[in-house]
Parts: sequence; structure tokens; C-alpha cells
Amino acid sequence: MKCYFRVGKPNLCKNVVRAVTSDPKTPPVEQAPIGDQVTWRFYIGMLAFLAGEDARAATELEWAFLHCPASSKRNQELILTFLIPLHLLRGSLPSAKLLARFPRLQETYGPFVDAIRTGSVQAYDEALERAQPRLVSMNTYLAVERAREICLRTLFRRAWAASDRNSRIPISTFRKALELQRVEVDNDEVECMVANMIFRGFIRGYISHERQTIVLAKTNAFPALSSIPR
Repeated sequence: MKCYFRVGKPNLCKNVVRAVTSDPKTPPVEQAPIGDQVTWRFYIGMLAFLAGEDARAATELEWAFLHCPASSKRNQELILTFLIPLHLLRGSLPSAKLLARFPRLQETYGPFVDAIRTGSVQAYDEALERAQPRLVSMNTYLAVERAREICLRTLFRRAWAASDRNSRIPISTFRKALELQRVEVDNDEVECMVANMIFRGFIRGYISHERQTIVLAKTNAFPALSSIPR
């Protein structure tokens, strides 16, 4: 599979996966040396990552990272290159200690982590523009771009907190919060953003289009992202 990835044809890996998993004469992957298992799980995770299967990709890459020898720092960095964006999509931020071990990953992903933590959409957008060539070359641009929604959620949560955690928030409140981040949107666009977050479970409540108001749940309006199924 490594060869197929190197020549830019990961889709051909499906034949290898099918041969290994469907042939009863082939020993189970679990019986292979741990190093081979790590390699296998990494590439299975990569195939899922490229297919947009975030949950499976995260499961496979997490296994690969946890079982990768501590001495194989280069391999750990390679796994984290894709695992970190997957965690950003779930609002799970890597620790400063972890990033400090991998300076290149710190340089690439550190600004996004900081922006999500503070809800600075402006900083996120600026970092995305700066890092675009590198992220595209790493095949992680789309995942990091999608993680912008987590940064938006942090901003909305802070705007809600600044409004005394009122259960009824005018859509214009979130629009003004975005404008302060130099994001020009109208109420309809904000309504669409919030509706998507409600659908995904990031926010608990509903939208009163007629009153241009977001009616939030009185308890746990912004649930912990770790509690939301992948």
C-alpha cells in the first residue's frame, strides 16, 4: 500500500485490502508483528481519511499512534499529521506538551489550536490562508478548513456567555460577534451556521425564524464536544 500512496494512487489499495481481509488462507493482521500492524492500521486509517470517513480514520490512526514505538518519532509525526486535524474536527485539542515534541506540527497546527481555544475566527482564517500550500501538499487542507466550524462554535459560545447566558439570543448577536472577527455575513447566513450546529448536536436549541431568535436549551446549551457521538 505504501507504494500506491507514493505514486499517488491510493485507490488501488482496495485490492490489497480485499486480498488480505477476504482470503481465508491469509493469517489475520492481528497475528503479524506489531510494527506491521501499525503500518497496516495507518494505511487503513489513511484510506478512511481520504474517503471522508472521519470516525473510522480516527480509530485506526489512534491505534497506530498508541502502538507506534516511542523511538519511531518520524512515524509518530506522520500519524499525527492526519490525526490532529481529525481531533480538531471534534474539538479535541492537542496539548502544548505534545506539540512541543514535534516542532513542524507545532508550526503547522499550533495557530489553529490557539484560534479554536479562543474563538478567534479571524486568526483561524488568516492561519488557513498562510498555511494553505503546506496543508494542500499534506492532504489535510479540507479537514482543517472543516474544523473552522469548531472555532465558530467557540465564538458563539463566548457571545452567549457575554449575553449573561440568556436562553434567547438574537441572531444579530452572533452576526455582530462575527463582524468583530472581520467576517461579513447576513442574518440568513448566521441562521444557516447555527442550524447546522444544532443538527450536528454542537448546540442544543432551535431557531425562531419569524423572531430572528435562537432559543437555546436552558441547560447544557453548548454540550461538551467529547459527549457528542462521532
